[in-house]
Amino acid sequence: MGDIDLGIIGYVSHLPQSMTVALGAAFSFQYRKEPRVALTFTGDGASSEGAFSESLNLAAVLKLPIVFILEDNQYAYSTPSKYQYAITDLVARATAFGLPGITVAGNNVLDVRSTTIKAIDRARNGDGPTLIKANTMRMEGHALHDSAEYVPKELLDEWKVKDPIENYKTMLYEKGILNKQTEKILKEQINKEVSDGEQWAENSPYPDPSTLTEGVYA
Repeated sequence: MGDIDLGIIGYVSHLPQSMTVALGAAFSFQYRKEPRVALTFTGDGASSEGAFSESLNLAAVLKLPIVFILEDNQYAYSTPSKYQYAITDLVARATAFGLPGITVAGNNVLDVRSTTIKAIDRARNGDGPTLIKANTMRMEGHALHDSAEYVPKELLDEWKVKDPIENYKTMLYEKGILNKQTEKILKEQINKEVSDGEQWAENSPYPDPSTLTEGVYA
């Protein structure tokens, strides 16, 4: 799930605990005076948990080099937003802790990219953290066992036309950056990379049980 050599720390499935891990990484960058920035994702449901508020508060107080991206998925598992919180816009939670909050169209690839780059530059320059709230929609169930029957079909139909991959692909075609041949080659490369990775995983030996407690601290 992670690769330290690439600066990717394995995520914590129980959100927003990943935020506290990223917070620690950001503190280490600041302490060591490294020009690095931590970035982490969380969801609308996680924003109602204590670790979310604690992470934003400490990041703002210490002006840590970190960017928080909050995916507003409309549903936290099966709970719609209207039953999660009383505020009308989650970006207001940034203001409450004294850091800037920015709302973007989460399905617009270029908007998300440009906004994130600005937040990263701000953090790297010593100006502290930013909360980016990306409006989007979880189009499938929370997990394989979840059929998401609780989501109104009309809502899914509304967001289906905003599919970020399809819309970005359309834009690339319109600009002449992508064509059918290039798309075919890219898909073949991606499918091979995924298949090779799957094969590697299946052929890899099981971890040595004696290493179970290595790197674990209490």
